[in-house]
Amino acid sequence: MKAQFIDKFNEYISLLPQELKEVFDKLKDTPQREDYHKEGSAYEHIKLVFYEALKTNDINLIIAALFHDLGKAATTKIGPKGFPISYGHEFVSAKYVKKYEQWIKDMGADPELIYYIVLNHMRLHVFPQMRKPKQQAMMSHPDFKKLKEFGVLDHEGRG
Repeated sequence: MKAQFIDKFNEYISLLPQELKEVFDKLKDTPQREDYHKEGSAYEHIKLVFYEALKTNDINLIIAALFHDLGKAATTKIGPKGFPISYGHEFVSAKYVKKYEQWIKDMGADPELIYYIVLNHMRLHVFPQMRKPKQQAMMSHPDFKKLKEFGVLDHEGRG
């Protein structure tokens, strides 16, 4: 099934495998730090990033938007300071990319690129604090430009 570009979030969700639909249901009740995410739940954040990605007309960014924070459903806890934390969510999210690689291909997207974006999207937040050799290593990756583009979308999807 080669998917056409779909213009509605719920239509994309309806095409997901059942397990991912269930993850999205959990994300509706998955809180985020209000000082970073005024939009509220992880579900709302993904939805906003999805609509930002839709503007690019790039299926890889659109699918990355759907997958990038799926791991928050399994990793979000209330931290010692009383804020929701989701340490390691990008690793869980990246596992979903690997597991549903064929679905991603069927949607017309590149699972390797999406895996790279999902796995590394949190590193962009600390990029300015990285030592120069680490920055240069990241920047030398052939998909770094796409990762940076996704980082802008992820930021724009914060309420």
